Amino acid sequence: MEPKMNLLGFEKSYSSQWFTRDKVKHFKLVYTLVPFDRFDMKSNKSGLTIESFIDIFNGPIEKEYLKITQRIGAKLHDLQTIGGYTADIKENPTDELKFRNNRLTIWSFAEDDASESSTLLIKYFEDVALPYYEKYANWLALDNILNNSINQVKSSIHCRIETERDLRGIILAKLINRPDLNDIIKVHYRRLISFNSSEYMIEYEKLLKLLPQIQPLFSSPKEAFEAL
Repeated sequence: MEPKMNLLGFEKSYSSQWFTRDKVKHFKLVYTLVPFDRFDMKSNKSGLTIESFIDIFNGPIEKEYLKITQRIGAKLHDLQTIGGYTADIKENPTDELKFRNNRLTIWSFAEDDASESSTLLIKYFEDVALPYYEKYANWLALDNILNNSINQVKSSIHCRIETERDLRGIILAKLINRPDLNDIIKVHYRRLISFNSSEYMIEYEKLLKLLPQIQPLFSSPKEAFEAL
């Protein structure tokens, strides 16, 4: 699998089970493989099922989120800005997460050649991951996901934890210099209150104190949206 991924511009991280590529400034594309020990009732054999995740990492957003997160021992490379299970993204063509708990269920048995499972993983990568990266690895798409659609899309296919969607949306609005930042904060605050989570309200309060220190990367949203 690795030679094919290298041809597509993705490099394997030997410290983790992922392939990554720096697409453009500030954006990293991540394709993660996760094996699970399972027993296959059909073949009566033990083996591995392999699932994959599609993620987009935005450095400036995650550097600020790391400063407020309540996750114990969190590192920058542990964070992802948007993404999810490949199977969920495949089965939910809109931004709304309507069909849940999907799985690729790619089996790999010790006595088998790994080429079949590798071929399937590459196929899902080309059919699902590459179009996802092309569509969403930009500032405009992030702003639409994290801010503009926040009241229309209640459960986003792009965000594993909805409360973190709100916090990242506020950070993003500051980074791209949205003139309606205060209104955006109010919208996200109302959502955070509705989740009734003390953990994320602590992060919200920490973010409010941090915001004056965050320097915008762009003079206006228009400049951000036109950035390559």
